[in-house]
Amino acid sequence: MSAHTDPLQKATPEVILCALLRRYLIPDSSLLVTTRTRRTVNKLLNGKQYFTEIMGFSEKNVEMYFQKFFSKEYDCVRANETLLTACSSPVVCRIISEIFRFGANVTSGLETTTSIYADFVSTLLEHQCQDLNQSVPTLLRSLGQLAERGMLEQEVMFDKKTVYETVADPAGNLFLSKLLLKKIIRQETMFSFMHLSIQEFFTALYYVLLDEEKSQRKVGELLHTVERGWALSGWSDRDFSMVDVEERRAKMLQPVMIFLCGL
Repeated sequence: MSAHTDPLQKATPEVILCALLRRYLIPDSSLLVTTRTRRTVNKLLNGKQYFTEIMGFSEKNVEMYFQKFFSKEYDCVRANETLLTACSSPVVCRIISEIFRFGANVTSGLETTTSIYADFVSTLLEHQCQDLNQSVPTLLRSLGQLAERGMLEQEVMFDKKTVYETVADPAGNLFLSKLLLKKIIRQETMFSFMHLSIQEFFTALYYVLLDEEKSQRKVGELLHTVERGWALSGWSDRDFSMVDVEERRAKMLQPVMIFLCGL
């Protein structure tokens, strides 16, 4: 039996994952696959498939969320139509809740998704980062550099060495989460941003904080990558190849470009 069909044979994670998706391995099992876009895994899936698109919170769900944690503040959210619409995303609800927790004003100024994220970062810096051992611009640039590295390499988790090369005191950084991954004989410390959208925002912010020449170069490279991905997405009848990798990278970078336009 090959590694594609033998569950007891050692194989790389990539081979195991593809074998599961194509039902070469444990064919009678059911798999729950989450992805940002169906097209990413469509060509790898065999057998009967059911797709469910997660649309986010309804207005009633948003009300229930805020009534549970901040009963009085929901009126502020409801009074701002843009903010209420943005709260259909659960992560935005969490961000707004954090702003409420620090007593910040959300009745005005939060007119775009970018402004919500910018206000969230500003609020945390003001209320939780008073004892920084570095300047705020330096902190933001280091987080942005780490975020960009992950976006370009399509990574959302970073090993300890990578993080400490970029960010001072990552364990005490409010924008990063620390995780312990169990290995066979040891544990490995990993870090990630609070949410992928936070990583996307910091990448865009990093480009803005660079000097003009570097910023223009980085933004030009970003636009080129996204435009190339759009062009490649129109190709049909192609095998899973480098073209797919470039298309996935472009899709991952699109939110960065949207944040960039709002800064």
